[in-house]
Amino acid sequence: MRILAILAACVATLGAQPSAFEGAWSGTLDAGAMKLRIGLHIKSEEGNVSATLDSLDQGAFGIPLESVTVEGSRIRFAKQSLGLSYEGTLIGGQIEGTLTQGGQKLPLRFERGMPKATARPQYPVPPLPYDAEEVTVASGDVRLAGTLTHPKQGGPFAAILLVTGSGPQDRDETVFGQKPFLVISDYLTRAGYAVLRLDDRGTAKSTGSFATAGLAEFTDDALAAIAWLKARSDVAGKRIGILGHSEGGMVGPLAAVRSDDVTFLIMLAGPAQPFDELLAEQSAGLMRVGGAPEAAIQANLEVSRRLYSVMREEPDNAKARERFHQVLADWKYDGKQPELAAQLEAGMAKLLTPEIRSAFAYSAAETLAKLRCPVLALFGGKDLQVPADSNLKAAAAAFTAGHVASFTLVKLAGLNHLFQTAKTGSVTEYGQSEETISPRALETIGTWLRANVR
Repeated sequence: MRILAILAACVATLGAQPSAFEGAWSGTLDAGAMKLRIGLHIKSEEGNVSATLDSLDQGAFGIPLESVTVEGSRIRFAKQSLGLSYEGTLIGGQIEGTLTQGGQKLPLRFERGMPKATARPQYPVPPLPYDAEEVTVASGDVRLAGTLTHPKQGGPFAAILLVTGSGPQDRDETVFGQKPFLVISDYLTRAGYAVLRLDDRGTAKSTGSFATAGLAEFTDDALAAIAWLKARSDVAGKRIGILGHSEGGMVGPLAAVRSDDVTFLIMLAGPAQPFDELLAEQSAGLMRVGGAPEAAIQANLEVSRRLYSVMREEPDNAKARERFHQVLADWKYDGKQPELAAQLEAGMAKLLTPEIRSAFAYSAAETLAKLRCPVLALFGGKDLQVPADSNLKAAAAAFTAGHVASFTLVKLAGLNHLFQTAKTGSVTEYGQSEETISPRALETIGTWLRANVR
């Protein structure tokens, strides 16, 4: 789902001795409840200095940096589109400085070197007790690359297609330095299932374009994968299901409604609220846990709802963009949170992508009510991106109104959007945690499969 980034970019032209700044630096931005580890990489070639920024805990790496001035040992840089600036001084081998954004000033010290990589103890280590095949699935003109894992002996096996969340994802659903689908596929394959995970179209080794695709295209890809699995002699054709995470929890139901070949469905943090309501609750929750003042949260909700109204009312992107600019211009003119308006304008283009457009058009209530196969829907009690209580309630209403064979709704206390054990649910915890996915979540999935997939 959409995450509001806190940081973006800078470049350094470091004066007479750029070599003093050259290399890798790291620091921690402390915003109270939210702490973000930042990496800064500076290069100098023939007196020209360039740099990139990493937001390590947000999974953003190699951000090109811009807008810099240097006076002696002082560095200044800014990112106008985010209302962000930084001023620092090289003192005793450290860059001591202050980052300013949205009127808030935060100390940020860079020290040489990068932090030690977080351990990932759940990642499978060869030799593996199952087979793994590199495969290609055709979806129209698109070629989806992926991995099929299955037990070494026996079969035909019940099969599970894994469908990723929003944004271009690889087959492991790599996000914030975590690989949830790698761990899920390992768990399920060891339990006796065949598991197919794919790079999204236009991502990693898959062809096609992600930027021009929405839920319809992602559903086509999922159904192509289901047909591919059904054609295999080592797969039980009447025991094929989908496990979708986040946006994959939209794609899975859409595919199951279109094809009886999807005989069971697992939704991990699958949205059941209307998408505009989901985004409003999501952004408020993320801002609140990040320590934003309540006035800023309410201001964000007010202007965001105006933008969402434009989304619903105006199908033409050019006209929608004009109306967006007017909303934000009025917001600045009224003197209401000008920094917030600048940040929203920077992310405005994302709202007009086919992916987000199609999510606004998606009717979860209608789609979930049409399902007929058994469904497991899991939600994390600390999830701030697809909040558990609102989506549990909406999912229960939709399933009760429909014709689903059976449904199981589970709220797992203390787990975040990635189903990790969490303290706050903040996105900064995703990459910092050594846990990729809670064993409680894996065991809940395994128990349900044993009871519902025979």
